[in-house]
Amino acid sequence: TIIAEYQEGTERRIVGTATMSIPADSDLAEFSVVVAEDFEGTGLALKLCDVVIGIAQEKQLKGIHSYVLSENTKMLGLAKRLGFNFETISPEETRIILEL
Repeated sequence: TIIAEYQEGTERRIVGTATMSIPADSDLAEFSVVVAEDFEGTGLALKLCDVVIGIAQEKQLKGIHSYVLSENTKMLGLAKRLGFNFETISPEETRIILEL
């Protein structure tokens, strides 16, 4: 898990997280990214995804994937920019996959 913090004065708060899980018998990791609402559109999600992709490459994984609600157009747009492939799971859910 990667945690992004924001500090203003003496106050610190978590504004984003990225988590990657690698099953013991797999070379495909599942990941998730969460960004605070007031930090959407700042490039933080892109940076967190970039870090996850870099770690996956260092571990020589074949790819990473995530499940995204189909209504989450911001994440789907980011996934498209990063070169992910899309697999429709249901009308409500899309799986995004990046081969490395």
